[in-house]
Amino acid sequence: SEDNTLLASGSWDFAARIWNLETGKLVAGPFKGIDFVGAVRFSTDSKKLAVRSDAKTIYEFDASTLETVGTPFTGHTEIVRGLALSFDSAFLASASHDDTIKLWAFESRQLLASFDTVGTPFEGHTKGISGLALSFDGALLASASMDDTIKLWAFESRQLLA
Repeated sequence: SEDNTLLASGSWDFAARIWNLETGKLVAGPFKGIDFVGAVRFSTDSKKLAVRSDAKTIYEFDASTLETVGTPFTGHTEIVRGLALSFDSAFLASASHDDTIKLWAFESRQLLASFDTVGTPFEGHTKGISGLALSFDGALLASASMDDTIKLWAFESRQLLA
């Protein structure tokens, strides 16, 4: 969490949990999904949690209860491996083994953009993307890949920087 008091975890036992970092005690969960829980991201106010809890679907949870909120994010055709939530929780970026990075409006679940990572300005990885991170201002996107590379992009222009 932003204030470094909570840790959200996902695991191969199909569960998401929230832990108190000071005491090490479980404070919410487990939430049981239908597949292993991959990427988990807190909102900056620590009230929302984005969780990839089945292969192709992303859910929003209330971080205090782990109850689902709203409709899921759907659109990837392969397993989702990476999530990044913007600092203001307005946008969610997701990366999948379907070779796409998708940008969503977090509240409305509207798909704003989808970028194929092969044959487009996001081209550069040769294997699936396994992780994402957005800069504080949302201008930069880092992508980590199963091809053992990390790429840094200017998100709006989709230009590869490093």
